[in-house]
Order: sequence, then structure tokens, then C-alpha cells
Amino acid sequence: DGLDTDLLDRTDAAIERFAAAGYDVNYRGILWHQGESDADSITSGEIAAGDYRRGFERLVRRFRDHLGEEMPFWILELGHLEEGDSEGYRAVRRIQNELATRDSTFVVSRQQRDFPRLGYMKDNYHYDQRGLNLMGAVAATSVASILTSTIVQ
Repeated sequence: DGLDTDLLDRTDAAIERFAAAGYDVNYRGILWHQGESDADSITSGEIAAGDYRRGFERLVRRFRDHLGEEMPFWILELGHLEEGDSEGYRAVRRIQNELATRDSTFVVSRQQRDFPRLGYMKDNYHYDQRGLNLMGAVAATSVASILTSTIVQ
């Protein structure tokens, strides 16, 4: 709950700063990319995949309780390690995709799995700038497509 509260506090602070600077804040959803530490913890047996699922579901619920029930959650799927895939990474991706079948939750970027093969890794866990740029471009295109298809003209 501490991390969830910190994220919500940071979100509120960012919205307040934009509003104070004269911007009309009109957010349309949450972009989310996360899971490396959880995947490692699943692989090592420190947590079970169900723990990750419950934590992620709680996080989405807390954001929606705070920002609005219909707030879309757009997931940039977890890739895999430079050194190869693992049980934990597969479990996190499976859960992310299962949760994306629910209300207003979507996977908007999957190509991160190819980043080790493409040489887009900065280290064993993190993507380099080319990978981050590609993730952003693919996610933006996907989100725009989702928003365009759901807006009543």
C-alpha cells in the first residue's frame, strides 16, 4: 500500500503543478510498464504468481478509485532478460495479458520481447533509448487507435 499511495500522491502533485502553470489537465489513462523485480521474485520463489496478480489488481483498483472508475489502464507488456526468458517473466506477461481482457485494460505494446535479439538492451533488465523510443511510438499508436475507436462521433 505504501507504493500505491506514493504513486497516487505523485500523480496528484503532477496534476497540481500542471494546473498551477495554467494547463487544463485532461488525462485519458494510465500507461504502465513494470514487473522486472516481481518476475525475479517469482522465479526465485520469494513470491507466487498469484501475489503479483493480486498486487497488480489492487494497484489498478486504487488508481481507478482515485482517478475514476472508467480510467483506462494501458499496459506495455514486460519483455524478458538479456540473458533469456524465465518462469517469472513468463508468469508476469501471462497475468498482464489475462488482466487486459477486463474492463478498460489493454496491452498496447508487446515488442519488448524482441529487444534482446534486436540489441535494444542497456543491461540485463533495462532497454536502451532505441527500445524506449520504439515502446513509446508503438504504445502511442495503440492508445490513439483505442481512443479513436471508443469515442462516439
